[in-house]
Amino acid sequence: MIASDDELDAKLRQLFADDRLGGLQPKTDAGEAIVAGARRRRNRRKAVTAASGVAMAGVLVVGGVTFAKIQDRDTQAAMSTAATQAAATAAPPSSSTGEVGATAGAPASGPASPTTSAPIPGSTPPKTPPSSAAQPDGPKKVLTGQLLSHSGIGNLAVGMSEAQLTAAGITFKKETGTTCAFGTVSNVTSQAGAIRIYLSDKSGVTAILPASSHTPEGVGTGSTVQDVTALYPQASNGRTLSVNLGSTSYEFALSGPEVKGVVLKSNNSQGCG
Repeated sequence: MIASDDELDAKLRQLFADDRLGGLQPKTDAGEAIVAGARRRRNRRKAVTAASGVAMAGVLVVGGVTFAKIQDRDTQAAMSTAATQAAATAAPPSSSTGEVGATAGAPASGPASPTTSAPIPGSTPPKTPPSSAAQPDGPKKVLTGQLLSHSGIGNLAVGMSEAQLTAAGITFKKETGTTCAFGTVSNVTSQAGAIRIYLSDKSGVTAILPASSHTPEGVGTGSTVQDVTALYPQASNGRTLSVNLGSTSYEFALSGPEVKGVVLKSNNSQGCG
């Protein structure tokens, strides 16, 4: 700690008054001179201390600015690197514009993918042929109307007697004939239209003539002769177009080249029907 000027002056005066100095008498202004020198030294120390503080502060400021610049430069470099990587990751591969219909991302010299090629403006895209064109046309099958099987319709079968019809709940309404009656039937299971029959007193039902019917093989109203012969290779096209099924036969009534009706007949009709 540095003593004040008054304390220094008092100590100097005490020193000069000491008898051990042999009666040495200082100059009258010696105390002021010593105090002035001490003051100058103290001021120099303060100046040096202040200068040292300023210098240290300057070093800290310069160092802080330099560090801030370095940190800012490193931050910008890191941000630039991250942005470059993000752009490289997110950017889609450049598509070729050298030819029409090139696949995105493919080089201009590579072939265009046929599944992703775009049509040339103003051109008409090729038409895809229908699936039926790839296969030869088969016979048209008719599956509308009542199903006329090889034996009959529902619970109505060729060969049933009138008593059997009644027992099955089928009603026969005779229109003409006696020993070979012709008429309509009703209450037939799966019946979906008018049904007429020939009924022999000896052979029972000899023919079934349903309106708008089809066979299990797909021949019915609207079928052509070619359809019939394709579905029934054994068909005979004589006086009538018919197919022998064994105990029964199909006869197809024609209107020009098309079938207009199907009849199921007994091969043991004995002239009835």
